[in-house]
Amino acid sequence: AQAVFGNNCHFCSALALRARTMKLVIAAAVFGLGAANIANPEHKTCLDIKAMCKDGSDKAGCERQEAKDLKKGANLQMWNCHDKKNQLFELKNGRWHNTLPGLCIDTQ
Repeated sequence: AQAVFGNNCHFCSALALRARTMKLVIAAAVFGLGAANIANPEHKTCLDIKAMCKDGSDKAGCERQEAKDLKKGANLQMWNCHDKKNQLFELKNGRWHNTLPGLCIDTQ
């Protein structure tokens, strides 16, 4: 391990903030305190289920699907944090679930 001194204070505070944020998310999930955003505070982005356009395309400026209409196989992305339900996740039975469509994070 390497000690961190002096000019790396920004790096240390960013690591501490990430660790504190993750602890709060896990505590909220374990104690049933509700859902939370999974965020990268340094970049101000949150884990987000990508909502495609209602016509199935991915054009900029189109009308997007509602979170409740998202289906299994939807992609994840890091996106600007907002208060919509496609960014709210909770820990259930050891897996991260989105609160509205009930989708869980999985890999393919």
